[in-house]
Amino acid sequence: MRSPDERSDIRGPLSPLVPDFAALIQATDYGLAYQPNSRPRLQAFSATADPRTKVEYVATDEGGETIPYVKLTDAKGAVKEFKAEGVTDQQISGGHRKTMDCIDCHNTVGHPIAQTPEQAVDRAIAASQVSRQLPFVRREGVRLVKASYPSSEAGVEAIGKDLRTLYGSRGADQQALERTVTGLQTVYQRGVFPPMKVSWGSYPDNRGHTTSNGCFRCHDDSHKAADGSTISGDCEFCHKQIENPL
Repeated sequence: MRSPDERSDIRGPLSPLVPDFAALIQATDYGLAYQPNSRPRLQAFSATADPRTKVEYVATDEGGETIPYVKLTDAKGAVKEFKAEGVTDQQISGGHRKTMDCIDCHNTVGHPIAQTPEQAVDRAIAASQVSRQLPFVRREGVRLVKASYPSSEAGVEAIGKDLRTLYGSRGADQQALERTVTGLQTVYQRGVFPPMKVSWGSYPDNRGHTTSNGCFRCHDDSHKAADGSTISGDCEFCHKQIENPL
């Protein structure tokens, strides 16, 4: 694994808290898994990755966030239908039917935007783009990047002015302060686009289930088939942990 100084991504140098994913991926019965004592942002592939398996679903909203019906056709052609509790046949027939593909879950791969300002600021702090030397910098950073501004330029200017006024009067280290100003301005510019009315959480990230329903749109133990089986919501159905052999 490369050292923290050698690793970088679009957000700048990575801290030791962010692992080298390639070194962590291991195969399991369910696809990808994580190793103990690491924090990879991975979701596992389930049996639906088998090309012989077909999964169809019905969404009752335009964004595909509400899925009351799932149809599974396995490699032998056997069909099983799962319906959410309380859903009617009329609701299912009136919804949008689609065959599941990669982007039904991996829907933000082109330009990933942090779902919350807290998440974005945390990442910037972990990547040393925001100095931990400045008192209450997380609180102030979140406050500034989540505030409403008439334009991107106005937001960048306001963030810089507020931080320099706040910390400059306290005798903060100028190098740390300017690094923090640049870091938080970048956080804002990469997550908020006032002309397009796009901000934190405007588009849900379905790769997980932290800030949106994501996986739990189907994996909630309430989608039930006629034989009583359900689409499992058990954590280890996807997050299969490999025990450290040492």
